[in-house]
Amino acid sequence: MSEAPMFQRLFLLFLLISLQLGCSQAPISSTPIIAAGVPKPLAESQNFESIFHTLAKAGMTVFFPTFQFEEVPEAKGLGLEPLFLPPCQPLNPALSAMLQEQVSLMVPGALLYPQLPAPFPSQEEDPLKTLLSCLGDKGVYAVYSYDEPVMQGVSLASVRRFYERVKSINPNLPVLMIHAPMLTDAENLQTPEQRARYLNNVKTYSQYADVVGFDVYPIPQPIAKVATPYSTDETRNYRLQLGDYLQWLEAELPNKRHALVLQGFSYTYQFADGYLEENFPPEVLATLRPPNKEELSEMVKVVQEHKAQVIWWGQSFIEENEMALWNDILWVSKQVGR
Repeated sequence: MSEAPMFQRLFLLFLLISLQLGCSQAPISSTPIIAAGVPKPLAESQNFESIFHTLAKAGMTVFFPTFQFEEVPEAKGLGLEPLFLPPCQPLNPALSAMLQEQVSLMVPGALLYPQLPAPFPSQEEDPLKTLLSCLGDKGVYAVYSYDEPVMQGVSLASVRRFYERVKSINPNLPVLMIHAPMLTDAENLQTPEQRARYLNNVKTYSQYADVVGFDVYPIPQPIAKVATPYSTDETRNYRLQLGDYLQWLEAELPNKRHALVLQGFSYTYQFADGYLEENFPPEVLATLRPPNKEELSEMVKVVQEHKAQVIWWGQSFIEENEMALWNDILWVSKQVGR
């Protein structure tokens, strides 16, 4: 093939550079980042145009609707999850803004499909089918199965029924399953036999998912007490702890896609005002902190090195005076793919 004239090659180079400089949004990796919720002040504003513009600009192009802002002494939330469920015609402002910014929904499947022995909706009135008709195939990224099913005692039959229903609606729609981490103070994970049994159950349950991962929240280590499939040393470097989970997924579930749910919160954010001071000594409170920007960056790097999916969770606990962490999460996410 003959060479193009010099001016044509220069023009093509100029055009390529112009397109790259003109791109206003962060580069999107082949495996998009999932944001499970947003800080409480943003959710309370219900300014969904701003919320989804912020997520898209940072490269978080999949949204999982969770609006919990307190865990202890009791779970509390804003109750906005129904905005992302049927009925969805006409589209409400939340769904409209999401689609406008080309953000896809990770469907909270447990809100659509109850566990056994409760019956499922009929195929004709299936809520997932309704969501797909409202949002289109590009508007729905995946369906999230029951949360941490092995640790939460969800029956295998329930998980199987869930998976089969989703595939009957759309066989190409991925089902995502996230498992609980192994903690050194968990009563049911104290012996090698107990840990092996748990991991075997994880493998069994994971056959009813397309994407499989773990929740791993390692900061700070004395409080997090993270063990891994390969180690019970809670003082190991958090990068090694994350890597252990990903290596186990690669070795034991090689035919699945993989994900890690990363820590977008401080453990202090999960408690009601005054609860920590009343129940923990000052020396423990002094150790509690959120991950810093370097730790957030390193966690994402580990996941990327294993070609797995990043899911940020816990940012819904962030209050107005804690927004620096959210800004760090946005900054780190924006670097993905660069």
